[in-house]
Amino acid sequence: MTEEIVGIMTRISQGYLFLKRNLDDFEGGKFNCPAGHIEKGETAIEAALRELKEEAGIVAAPSELIYVDTFSDEIKGIDFRVRLFAYANDRLDLSDIKLLPQEHCDKIAIGADAVENIALVRTDRPTLVFTKIDYRVMATYLRPIERLLYESKNRAADARRSAAASKNAA
Repeated sequence: MTEEIVGIMTRISQGYLFLKRNLDDFEGGKFNCPAGHIEKGETAIEAALRELKEEAGIVAAPSELIYVDTFSDEIKGIDFRVRLFAYANDRLDLSDIKLLPQEHCDKIAIGADAVENIALVRTDRPTLVFTKIDYRVMATYLRPIERLLYESKNRAADARRSAAASKNAA
């Protein structure tokens, strides 16, 4: 049976947000982006919004999430189907993140260049350990996510300028 999950690469003011899983949890002691199961009757976007709120205390609107891709992976004999989203809020910083203590014990924010280096240079004795799926996301999707977030920010700025110009012309 395949586990249906969502992952949300979340960029805040200091970089990409990663949460450290509790030691007694699946993949305990490893960092991952906010993520979780899609519950019965829930859409992927509803699950992503719920997981952001539960795991990090972030309340986002559906329009703020950007769909990135769907892919499959396996960890410890369990098959996962991952629906990956991106979210950016440069007004948030690490102190705004509220952990779900039943699942996570620490939080970090890492800049895009450092995330890319972590994905490329996996060592036998890393200081930070990430889940297999998160290494894959960092290696495969970081640059496309950066591009999508940049384009989204520009579209929003263009829409604001257009609305202001229309208002001023009236």
